[in-house]
Amino acid sequence: MKLRYKGYEEFARATLQEIYGDQMLKSSLHYSANTFASYWIENKGKGEFAMHKLPNWAQFSSINDIAEIKYNDNCTAFIVAGNLYGSEVDTPRNDASIGLVLLSDAKGEIKVVPPAESTLRIKGEVKVIREIKLASGKDAYLFAINNDSLKLIEFNLNHK
Repeated sequence: MKLRYKGYEEFARATLQEIYGDQMLKSSLHYSANTFASYWIENKGKGEFAMHKLPNWAQFSSINDIAEIKYNDNCTAFIVAGNLYGSEVDTPRNDASIGLVLLSDAKGEIKVVPPAESTLRIKGEVKVIREIKLASGKDAYLFAINNDSLKLIEFNLNHK
């Protein structure tokens, strides 16, 4: 692709037929997708499941891991993080996530805690999130980031 297109603008204007050619497109494996959004799936029992789309804030980039966290006594909370840097040459990388705190109420409604409030800002291609207990007795979270060192984040999650 680098040899055929001098820059991103020229590549962006090209059609699939111009990039790959009709013969290659006809002989290619074809998949279809109904959505690229991130969802949580509710197990209703007896083999029945319901899909619930996560809020728009969670759609900024791909999600690679989710970890349940202690937020307050009234709801369940999660950290989601991701990004995907190793994409195909014709697909831009997903790099808009800095992590996100999501709250779930008793009805299963998901609310976003904006980064300004949660103070969570984790950059990079997060692959795994794990909770650890510090020597002080406080909870913290380790983030395994592809091609980077581990990040340890302790932040105040006991909001009302």
